Amino acid sequence: MFTFPHGVVGATPIVGLATHVGTVVLSWDEAINGARDARDGRNTVIHELAHQIDMLDGVADGTPPLTRAEAKRWGRAF
Repeated sequence: MFTFPHGVVGATPIVGLATHVGTVVLSWDEAINGARDARDGRNTVIHELAHQIDMLDGVADGTPPLTRAEAKRWGRAF
């Protein structure tokens, strides 16, 4: 069981967490491990910050707030 400063409790260790209010929680060990190999596709810091960018419009839907033209470019890229 894990307890966080504001009383959040869970049975699974959290290596990273992005919230709708802009808070990012990171495991220091995971942050260090993710920085060791830029090619392995595993980086908790980048992953959680991508969630924060996604949620700038208040919705976790995989797309940040974009204009129509930006959304077309985003769609082509991703």
